[in-house]
Amino acid sequence: MKGMKQTNPGTTESKLETVHVTSMDSLIKIIMLPLQTALKIDNPRTGLAKHKLKVCLLGDTGVGKSSIVCRFVQDHFDHNISPTIGASFMTKTVPCGNELHKFLIWDTAGQERFHSLAPMYYRGSAAAVIVYDITKQDSFHTLKKWVKELKEHGPENIVMAIAGNKCDLSDIREVPLKDAKEYAESIGAIVVETSAKNAVNIEELFQGISRQIPPLDPHENGNNGAIKLGKQTSQTELATDADLDGVDIVLSNQLSELALSCM
Repeated sequence: MKGMKQTNPGTTESKLETVHVTSMDSLIKIIMLPLQTALKIDNPRTGLAKHKLKVCLLGDTGVGKSSIVCRFVQDHFDHNISPTIGASFMTKTVPCGNELHKFLIWDTAGQERFHSLAPMYYRGSAAAVIVYDITKQDSFHTLKKWVKELKEHGPENIVMAIAGNKCDLSDIREVPLKDAKEYAESIGAIVVETSAKNAVNIEELFQGISRQIPPLDPHENGNNGAIKLGKQTSQTELATDADLDGVDIVLSNQLSELALSCM
């Protein structure tokens, strides 16, 4: 384990630890969590319900998915960040009205060879952030393919957010903001241009997702502290999710290849 960052309790909270997943069983246990939302009391002082939201990031390799997550969770930008292998996982808790929204963020690899793993990450997600690079028209075409896949195979009520990253390079843009806005409107998605490098609109991106999430209904809360979502939520799943609190999971290249071979 290494590294941890967190802010003041009751406002925002982000934690980062790194572990290596060493077996296919642990990979399946982690990724296949169908938990979308849960209700629990954050602490006696605030008495706020914590709404857990599984979010996945999708898009071409090199568009800045990992940089967006690192900027949001750690307020950090790495010029030499390495491509994601398989997927990584981070969490951050932010206030939203009378609730706390805890984002369980899956940052997926953009390489084509990992595409077949994507359903494991967006299954059960409350929201998907589809990222494109405003300086690369091809990445915008890939975004549309992801949207099509989500509509056909993703959760029925998934919130979709489109992020046009690298807006600090607007002088060499290939994708007009007008085109992105028109497309987002046609599919009912949030759209925002971001710069992970300059910390532009990163917080606003996740705030926009928060505003699209219906508030929890405490009257639906069961004895185990979980919102009833058909077959999605169970006491076991909540315990498993708690084990992952604040963990950044880095999948080794070998394990990712093993997962691909089992698809």
